[in-house]
Amino acid sequence: MNDFDSDPERQARVKIVKNAVAITRMEGGQPSAYCLEQLALFEAGEISATEMRDRVICRARERSND
Repeated sequence: MNDFDSDPERQARVKIVKNAVAITRMEGGQPSAYCLEQLALFEAGEISATEMRDRVICRARERSND
Protein backbone atom coordinates (compact mmCIF):
# COMPACT_ATOMS: atom_id res chain seq x y z
CA MET A 1 0.00 0.00 0.00
CA ASN A 2 1.38 3.41 -0.92
CA ASP A 3 1.04 6.64 1.07
CA PHE A 4 -1.81 7.87 -1.14
CA ASP A 5 -3.99 4.84 -0.37
CA SER A 6 -3.56 5.37 3.35
CA ASP A 7 -4.16 9.15 3.29
CA PRO A 8 -7.90 9.87 3.45
CA GLU A 9 -7.30 13.64 3.36
CA ARG A 10 -5.39 13.34 0.09
CA GLN A 11 -8.10 11.07 -1.32
CA ALA A 12 -10.70 13.71 -0.40
CA ARG A 13 -8.67 16.44 -2.11
CA VAL A 14 -8.38 14.31 -5.26
CA LYS A 15 -12.16 13.88 -5.30
CA ILE A 16 -12.69 17.63 -4.84
CA VAL A 17 -10.35 18.40 -7.75
CA LYS A 18 -12.00 15.86 -10.04
CA ASN A 19 -15.43 17.27 -9.19
CA ALA A 20 -14.31 20.87 -9.76
CA VAL A 21 -12.93 20.03 -13.20
CA ALA A 22 -16.01 17.98 -14.10
CA ILE A 23 -18.40 20.77 -13.07
CA THR A 24 -16.43 23.31 -15.11
CA ARG A 25 -16.64 21.05 -18.16
CA MET A 26 -20.34 20.31 -17.62
CA GLU A 27 -20.94 24.07 -17.72
CA GLY A 28 -19.19 24.24 -21.09
CA GLY A 29 -15.85 25.55 -19.90
CA GLN A 30 -12.31 24.34 -19.55
CA PRO A 31 -10.15 25.10 -16.52
CA SER A 32 -7.24 27.36 -17.38
CA ALA A 33 -3.65 26.22 -17.04
CA TYR A 34 -3.32 28.52 -14.01
CA CYS A 35 -6.40 27.00 -12.40
CA LEU A 36 -5.08 23.48 -13.02
CA GLU A 37 -1.76 24.48 -11.42
CA GLN A 38 -3.59 25.72 -8.32
CA LEU A 39 -5.72 22.59 -8.19
CA ALA A 40 -2.56 20.46 -8.33
CA LEU A 41 -1.04 22.41 -5.44
CA PHE A 42 -4.24 21.92 -3.45
CA GLU A 43 -4.39 18.22 -4.29
CA ALA A 44 -0.80 17.80 -3.10
CA GLY A 45 -1.66 19.53 0.16
CA GLU A 46 0.70 22.43 -0.52
CA ILE A 47 -2.05 25.07 -0.28
CA SER A 48 -5.46 25.13 1.39
CA ALA A 49 -8.79 25.31 -0.42
CA THR A 50 -9.15 28.90 0.76
CA GLU A 51 -5.73 29.87 -0.55
CA MET A 52 -6.46 28.17 -3.88
CA ARG A 53 -9.77 30.02 -4.20
CA ASP A 54 -8.17 33.35 -3.28
CA ARG A 55 -5.38 32.90 -5.83
CA VAL A 56 -7.80 32.05 -8.63
CA ILE A 57 -10.09 34.98 -7.78
CA CYS A 58 -7.13 37.37 -7.59
CA ARG A 59 -5.87 36.19 -10.97
CA ALA A 60 -9.34 36.62 -12.51
CA ARG A 61 -9.56 40.16 -11.12
CA GLU A 62 -6.12 41.02 -12.48
CA ARG A 63 -7.08 39.73 -15.93
CA SER A 64 -10.38 41.63 -15.93
CA ASN A 65 -8.46 44.87 -15.35
CA ASP A 66 -6.29 44.33 -18.45
